[in-house]
Amino acid sequence: MGQARALLRRLTQFLGDEAQAASELRWMTEKLEELRIMRVGRINKKQGTVSLIDVIGKRLGHYSDATSAAVERLDRQERKRLAAMVADRVERARPLQYILGTQPFCGMELLVRAPTLIPRTETEELARRVATGPNGIVARYSATKTTSPGVLPPLHVLDLCSGSGCLGLGIARLAQSEGAAVEVTGVDLSSAAVRLSRVNARREGLEAHARFVNGDVFDEAGLVRIAASPGGDSMAVFDVVVSNPPYIRPDEYVRLDASVRDWEDRRALVGQRDCGGIGTGDGLEFYPQLGRLAWRFVLEPRGGIGGWLMHAARQGWTGSRLLLLAAEVHEAQANEAGTAVVDAVNERAASHEAQAAGTSNCDGCVDGKDISLGYEVLQDHFGRDRHILVYAKTGTTNWLA
Repeated sequence: MGQARALLRRLTQFLGDEAQAASELRWMTEKLEELRIMRVGRINKKQGTVSLIDVIGKRLGHYSDATSAAVERLDRQERKRLAAMVADRVERARPLQYILGTQPFCGMELLVRAPTLIPRTETEELARRVATGPNGIVARYSATKTTSPGVLPPLHVLDLCSGSGCLGLGIARLAQSEGAAVEVTGVDLSSAAVRLSRVNARREGLEAHARFVNGDVFDEAGLVRIAASPGGDSMAVFDVVVSNPPYIRPDEYVRLDASVRDWEDRRALVGQRDCGGIGTGDGLEFYPQLGRLAWRFVLEPRGGIGGWLMHAARQGWTGSRLLLLAAEVHEAQANEAGTAVVDAVNERAASHEAQAAGTSNCDGCVDGKDISLGYEVLQDHFGRDRHILVYAKTGTTNWLA
């Protein structure tokens, strides 16, 4: 038990929290045991049984004799590997997820590799809200299926700043488990992130339902080309846009913990287009662009906001609100981010209406009812404002009704 205690002390000194240190030591030990068992072929690892939220709820705990006994069960080479893992964590501040190589997420076990952003619990919560929330994808698909029985075309999700693919793949997996058909297109600037997301899609058996491509969210014309069907023979049209965009202020970035700042891609963290310098940006630069892209890929192809709502009504959607975009936000700037998205969409809608003046198009009404865009701020499980859901709705009732 001496080695286990020594490793625990070292991790505790680094983390400043014995409970967290005990959990991390146990996770490292479990990973080595898992690799050994898989190596000798004694188990066939099941996927789709664990979520990141479950792991946080169940694994946090203090050091126990069971952990010490598990360390002692390791063979000589495995104990050397465990000591190296602890050293990597302590001496290089390497994130635990990169050391373990995987992260549970929405019932999947996703690969994680530096410098691609590590999936986090708040992103898993966003995936669940988009997929299975009251106005989410499953609800919309079910409404359509009730109205139009038979084989239905999938709903199409555009995942911007897709990283490891966790958000789009999580939505696809959750929707699939509820009988809804979903196809995801993920876009990321990082080639390494795109490669990783493709591997994760294959590992999870979702490669037929998710494709990931290199692209710059600020290059709208380029996105129109790459987001079209793989054969390039059809226009890109989506049903909802999701994103976990960069949103950290440049001045805040320099104060981040070394385990984040030194390992995860700065471009996936800092919320300004040119994040090479220190900068004085507010971290909100991506949100207006998300609104413009929601217009371009969801609303414009259907004739604007009114046309989109009528399209949804023809599919059988009878809810008072229709989800347009869902995004993760900085807890201190949720309302600013939501306003930025809505303003950007409305600006495009106004331009569209001006161009359509004198025609029979009515972008501001559906069957004589006023329509509007608005957003809702939702908290994560820590009680922080973390998600914005942007909706279109009819009538003049309260947005949260």
